[in-house]
Amino acid sequence: MRMNLRGISHLWRSLLGLAVIVLIGALIGWGKPPPPASESVRGFDVFAQQSGFATVTHDYRPHYPQDMVSHPAFATEWWYLTATLSDRSGQEYGVQWTLFRRALHPSTESGWASQQLYMAHVAITRGDKQWEAERFARGGIGQAGVTLSPFQAWLDDWQWLGGDQPLPAQVRASLPSQNTPVGFSLQVADGGLRVKQGDKGYSVRHANQPSASYYFSLPQLMIKGQLTLDGETIPVTGKGWFDKEWSSGAMAKGQTGWDWFGLNLDDGRALMVTQIRGTKPFVFGSLAYPNGRVVSLHQTDIKMLPVSHAKMTQGASLPIGWQIKVPGEGIDITTQPLNVQSWMDLSIPYWEGPVRVKGSTTGRGFMEATGY
Repeated sequence: MRMNLRGISHLWRSLLGLAVIVLIGALIGWGKPPPPASESVRGFDVFAQQSGFATVTHDYRPHYPQDMVSHPAFATEWWYLTATLSDRSGQEYGVQWTLFRRALHPSTESGWASQQLYMAHVAITRGDKQWEAERFARGGIGQAGVTLSPFQAWLDDWQWLGGDQPLPAQVRASLPSQNTPVGFSLQVADGGLRVKQGDKGYSVRHANQPSASYYFSLPQLMIKGQLTLDGETIPVTGKGWFDKEWSSGAMAKGQTGWDWFGLNLDDGRALMVTQIRGTKPFVFGSLAYPNGRVVSLHQTDIKMLPVSHAKMTQGASLPIGWQIKVPGEGIDITTQPLNVQSWMDLSIPYWEGPVRVKGSTTGRGFMEATGY
């Protein structure tokens, strides 16, 4: 799950600048120009239903690994990996690596005429500090993209490099730093679980309005590798969670943001819960068992209650500690962040960071909070 309505305006102002570069390039002969500026601005409303793009329908079910590819007929798409890691001394860290694709127009031009824009976010979180960065690129010219065989997803040298399958893979990125190198290089192995969120991958986002995405997850990934922080190379191991989601409008009118959790539980289960906030919150999720059984969770199955709040140094206030109950599955847990100040101060401002799980079971995972 990614992004928020208020933060979208910040992102799309940045992407509008990129669109201006694309337009200038077109005028000097790069290729066919993008849509008029007014149309491009309307198209930046990434979660509204976008005219002319493909529609998410109930008669298609996503499949792994086939649907790890890009789906340019749809307006928006992302490949999203998070990792909760520890070093040899027990120090905890979180890592995020995300590639976003956004279509300016539902067309299939290639090269400099491509209507596909890419953005990537990376972050490293420690208990006392967070490093985050973003990059932008246009598609069609090799600077960013996704291929299936061999599987590669990249924007410049922020790369997911697989083989015949997306996993196992090496995922790496370097972050800008004035003094010492900052970055990560992680080896990601398949944990074996496959979760098609919602109704076999058709994920409804509103009780009454037509709003849906295609959405699947790979939880309980096994990760090892190294972080580079403060000039030191730090070996780490841990667990990861991967989300793949695409749509042509995954937010309905009146929805303002969401609170999302992807939690790898120590008993081998994997819990995803999401609350999309609006006039009436819309709650959904899933619980995957180690044997592969997946329980789809609905509004009446989940209870989410904020138990602690914090104000970010950038000014936003939001709930950062939660109680999550799934009574039918015996789950009663609380989450607390590794670093309260895990605010992604980027073009899209949002909270994203690792959390610890305590209660009826233990574990670690990630929380994302948007729209605050």
